[in-house]
Amino acid sequence: LISALSAVLVVDIILLFVIVGGAGYAYLEYYQDEAGDSYSTESKSANSSGSLDINNLDWNSITDEKARAYLQELAKGWGSDVTPERAKVIILGATRIGHSTYNNYGTRGGDSDDQYEFDCSSFVGWSFYKAGYTEVYPYTTTASYNDSKELADKFELISADQMIPGDIALANGGLGMFNDNHVGFYVGKNSDGEMMFMHCKSRTQDSPHPVTNGVRISTYPSFTVFRRYTGWK
Repeated sequence: LISALSAVLVVDIILLFVIVGGAGYAYLEYYQDEAGDSYSTESKSANSSGSLDINNLDWNSITDEKARAYLQELAKGWGSDVTPERAKVIILGATRIGHSTYNNYGTRGGDSDDQYEFDCSSFVGWSFYKAGYTEVYPYTTTASYNDSKELADKFELISADQMIPGDIALANGGLGMFNDNHVGFYVGKNSDGEMMFMHCKSRTQDSPHPVTNGVRISTYPSFTVFRRYTGWK
């Protein structure tokens, strides 16, 4: 009888361990799955925050059809480093293509939505300013972006291979105030791998889109100094 009771007790103890262990294992698996799902969701949310879908950009605000089509082609090559903030500056700048006139005198800059007179630096300043970065104002000079100038701490020096659309470029930008003769911003590479810039000049061009005077997209080999707006970090 005692042997029989002992055997039953051992079986009961074994069953108890099995039940408790199984329940614990099931709970652990459930908890890990839930935690894993939650972590995965948070990670996806974090990774998708600030992501850019070029199809959702306000392309229709660019009324120059050829310039819009060309910029859309360039945008297909934009990488994940091009944030909505960068894209906004570029799109705003492109709205002035076909509507701006180059002028480097008293009426060269302004903060109106339909500002029609720019020089190169006031155009860059206007694009940032209208995108909400008011510390970069529409009346900037080209020298403003250079070392030891008023916006130098807002635009850090980078190399050409670090350029991301939305970064700015200067011609002779490291040679002093009187040699800072042009500025624009980078908008991507063309099919030949050439860097393309949006900038404001007085000369005419036929391609990649026609411009008589003012804001355009083109190559500009004289851009040799490159800077990045620190407000995007």
